[in-house]
Amino acid sequence: MNDQREANPYKSPTKDAKESPATGRFPTKIELLVIVAIICVLIGLLLPSSTISCNLGLRGAIANNLKQIGLALHDYHDAHGSLPPAMVTDEEGRPLYSWRILILPYLGEGKLYQQFALDEPWDSETNLPLVQQMPDWFADLTQHSSANRGETCCLAIVDPKSDRTMMQSTVGRRFSDVADGLDLTGMVVFEPRRSELWTKPIDIHPKELVGRPPLRNNEMCGGLLLKGDASSQWFGYVDSPSIRSYVYCDDDSTN
Repeated sequence: MNDQREANPYKSPTKDAKESPATGRFPTKIELLVIVAIICVLIGLLLPSSTISCNLGLRGAIANNLKQIGLALHDYHDAHGSLPPAMVTDEEGRPLYSWRILILPYLGEGKLYQQFALDEPWDSETNLPLVQQMPDWFADLTQHSSANRGETCCLAIVDPKSDRTMMQSTVGRRFSDVADGLDLTGMVVFEPRRSELWTKPIDIHPKELVGRPPLRNNEMCGGLLLKGDASSQWFGYVDSPSIRSYVYCDDDSTN
């Protein structure tokens, strides 16, 4: 009998045998989840960066406009001995038009200023068409269409029932009367959630400004405060009360 046995065709290879190269395979579910997670993290890291850049650019452009408005208010003060009143009134105390018209000559808009009938209200037959000629300094740069042409978010901070705000209703304040100092008191605010026709004599009350609810879907993620020294300060909607100490000349924010 022949003791030689046939080789087992299914026998495992010996240790000395070389392993064949691995063939391609589909990733497992766990590996797919890991890949998706990594992609999500990368997207999350990239998106905030572009958003912040956009916001900073927008803030910078608006801050520059506010700077020019602040310098115009200083030039007006130098020429007249005081800031302009928030609104001009007639002899009977009826509102006519906004302080924004009064500073036009100091913004390089003398020709536009001369077109206004200064003894008539903002919505008179002569003055109303001029709403459409709003200077770019007052423009709402957060709007990407011309639908709101003539509307501005640059509003003076005015308390009509007291003389505690730097910009007063019907009389002009002197810088020397600002007890807190110009760098600690606000004059104007850029508030994207509130807009008015730029010639209309209407602004924003301090309590309305600091009491507005948070709004996080704005491109700037906040607003800008123009202070008495013509510098501006950004404030976020989540901490609007942080500008409370700037809205009054006497730093008393309790009333």
